[in-house]
Amino acid sequence: QENNLLPHFTAGENMIISQLIKGINEANAKQNVLNLMSLLNLEDSLFEEKVFKLSGGQRQRVSFIRAISAPFQALFADEPTGNLDATTARILFQILTDQLNANGQTGIIVTHDLKLALEYGTRICPIEAVYEKGRIIGNIHDQNNIVKIGDSWIKKDGTKVNNAYDYLHNY
Repeated sequence: QENNLLPHFTAGENMIISQLIKGINEANAKQNVLNLMSLLNLEDSLFEEKVFKLSGGQRQRVSFIRAISAPFQALFADEPTGNLDATTARILFQILTDQLNANGQTGIIVTHDLKLALEYGTRICPIEAVYEKGRIIGNIHDQNNIVKIGDSWIKKDGTKVNNAYDYLHNY
């Protein structure tokens, strides 16, 4: 849930670093980032800003761009839309979904936003929170997972989930 941006770098340096590590030249890396910034309603001038001057939502979008701009096989994200308004969150999920589908990549996303999960997810694994020995533990039970097939959500035993939002809301 932290953005883990490098505090002594500009927003742009933070966003291109993952591409540079993967061997993408700086000019191409910057252009990739500027394209993504535009999609996420970030002004080009933000590229040169120090990260401590950014709002929480800007930091989250910068972190997201850093994560998705370099080639990857699997992306793990914990609440990538937590500091974003609903419209920007939808844009972010659409960009992520488009990239995953276009490149045959996998995304494992943790979110509390059931509407986003149901709209953009293909498999949902609800986490059951239990209090055990003074700690909260999260359990995932395979039989509770649901998979999207066409426009329907299906449980492991093959039964259709009539109202997936209500089904997930119970966890």
